[in-house]
Amino acid sequence: QWHDRMIQHGVAPNAHTCGAMVNACAKAKSPHSAEAAERWLDFSEESGVLNDVVVYSSVIDACAKAGDAERAMRIFRRMQ
Repeated sequence: QWHDRMIQHGVAPNAHTCGAMVNACAKAKSPHSAEAAERWLDFSEESGVLNDVVVYSSVIDACAKAGDAERAMRIFRRMQ
């Protein structure tokens, strides 16, 4: 919700805000965490955010916690 409020108030997404959302997905440890984290990564890239290794690593962490090794490898390849 807070991310939506930031957008509504004209605060542009950046690696820090998107990384925070991805990190929240990883901490949720639900079966859908990996998918949600990847959606945030997609959103950040579509928004023109230059993601750093921390953001990608957080998505991979969410994948690992959700037991989604295939998605984690796909994200790793995107990072390269």
